[in-house]
Amino acid sequence: MSLSAEDDSRLREYLSQCRLEQVVTIALCGPRGAGKLSLLRRRSTGMLDDDDDDQLNRSLWQKREYLHGAWFFVRWTTHTKAKETADTTHSDRIALRGHVAEADGCLLVYDAASKDSLVGLRQLYETIHEPLHVGDKRKPVVVVANKVDLVRETEELALREGIAFAKSIDSILIKASAKDAIGFDDMLVEIVSRVVLSWISRTDEL
Repeated sequence: MSLSAEDDSRLREYLSQCRLEQVVTIALCGPRGAGKLSLLRRRSTGMLDDDDDDQLNRSLWQKREYLHGAWFFVRWTTHTKAKETADTTHSDRIALRGHVAEADGCLLVYDAASKDSLVGLRQLYETIHEPLHVGDKRKPVVVVANKVDLVRETEELALREGIAFAKSIDSILIKASAKDAIGFDDMLVEIVSRVVLSWISRTDEL
């Protein structure tokens, strides 16, 4: 994350005063086939497996990470049973919203080589819009274009439109590939930094 000098100073000062390891819960959401589980498996085990959205309802990975001079206990969760689009059942939408409501921040993941995947992500964002907000503040959100290794020059439309979508929701887009093991460190630093800065902002408002 490209922090301003002021934000970097605030973040490090806040963390220097924390005696305990900070626990951060991040929700990964995205349409089926976006590669959410592959990203998590690659990060946690170094192995690459295909997503198996039909067999896993909810997955949780926990890992200690050292960022900004402090240790974090990062919990990654992903809700995978629902298709996570606007046409999901009412019970699936409730489960998805509850999944997001429990998290400190959210990564919105889509397949960078598929325009349909981006359409699904836009629908998903509408579904989870309410639980992403706490009062008049939105939880930190980062858009992730996964599978960039599959994007050919003639298929860059979904990538360009993904960048536009990220800007439209006041976020940024990070390119990632579970296959090539790229982008996960950037995702981690970006979302955790945004979460901690949101904590600082809430503290300043008290």
